[in-house]
Amino acid sequence: NLRALMIQKYLSTDIRSKFMVNLKIRKLKNGLKKLGIFKPDLIKKIEEEGRGVAKFKFLEMLREAFAERATLVSFQTPGYKLVKNKIKTVLKAFKALGEPLAKFEIKALRDSVNKEIFDIVREEYLKIEMQSELQPNRIDVIQRKKDLLGILERLKEESNILMDIKPEMFKKKAQAA
Repeated sequence: NLRALMIQKYLSTDIRSKFMVNLKIRKLKNGLKKLGIFKPDLIKKIEEEGRGVAKFKFLEMLREAFAERATLVSFQTPGYKLVKNKIKTVLKAFKALGEPLAKFEIKALRDSVNKEIFDIVREEYLKIEMQSELQPNRIDVIQRKKDLLGILERLKEESNILMDIKPEMFKKKAQAA
């Protein structure tokens, strides 16, 4: 299928697989020419569709990498290095596609993902905080609460999130106690 090969052409990152895909595309085009159904404008359209699908997949991969990054407690871990390399690889793939992302686009995507993750982590933090009030001596709960608070503070600072970590009703409850 020519469409699948075109998508694969743009998703391939190493030289060997690019070469193999290009070879298959050439073979398929030659077969279409022999059958007399080769149309250059149709091929161009399919190629553009392939580029579009590849760009979409790269955006999803970048979004996923930023989500992984947002959940990290510290950037001093081997996990962060893996995520950082994943982000670099996807950005290089965009460049190879001929459509590099501008810094503001990357930052906007990162901030968008950070805000989504902030909401999820915040909800988890509030649950853990209630649990820590009920079980103040559990070390694992205290550590989890500390980790989640660290993530929330980092996301808040990194993406300029204005939302409070603790809602007003929790603040009032803490002041009353």
